[in-house]
Amino acid sequence: MMESPTIKLALKGYSKLNLSVADSRLPITLLLLEQIVNAFSSTISSDCHRRLMKAMCAIAFFAALRVGEITFRSGQSSKNVIQLNQISFLASTNGESSAIKLTLRFFKHSNSTQTIDILLHKSQPIGPVTTIAKYLSVRRHLSGPLFCWPDNSQVPKSQFVNSLNRDLSFCSLETDWYKTHSFRIGAALWAAALGFSDLQIRRIRGWKSNTLLKYIKDPFPTISRPLAQTSRDIFS
Repeated sequence: MMESPTIKLALKGYSKLNLSVADSRLPITLLLLEQIVNAFSSTISSDCHRRLMKAMCAIAFFAALRVGEITFRSGQSSKNVIQLNQISFLASTNGESSAIKLTLRFFKHSNSTQTIDILLHKSQPIGPVTTIAKYLSVRRHLSGPLFCWPDNSQVPKSQFVNSLNRDLSFCSLETDWYKTHSFRIGAALWAAALGFSDLQIRRIRGWKSNTLLKYIKDPFPTISRPLAQTSRDIFS
């Protein structure tokens, strides 16, 4: 009886409403993100693949993305997968790229008229703008999904997860605890530590359930004032 899809779905919904139900997934923090990104130099031999994974992990954290927005899964609609034309580089007064604007058109809980613009700044930790620019410099096609293989095919979720898990194991991080959603959890914690309320975070990246409160109800580490000043714009 417990194997019934209806019962499983009901239990999943209950766990989102019940704050006492613990979430076993741990957040990928800024420090862990840096460790993970740097470790790809040791776990991936292909330069193109390495740049791809670094960019995917950086944007997953800094834009608080769901894995279904950067990867494809067979049997699931691909309309939520971010396309190349959904990002644009913003130049500073000296003409250099200082930020990336990511426009989300389709995402979980969205409607046909709703879009979200997210700014990624060059001054942020890990350098998401530089990381993504390095990946795009070896991307051969001018259209299609933002993240793709050299033949312009979408990146399956399974391939992203396999590459991430190898990297996590290399970093001595438990793959049972750190999942693709750990980037999004870490982003929520980061935003909360920067002073954003749970309501603001909900509006920014579409949390509709009480799940968010599970992630941000615990005390947060102190973030230095200079880091906070250069980081707040990501959630503006």
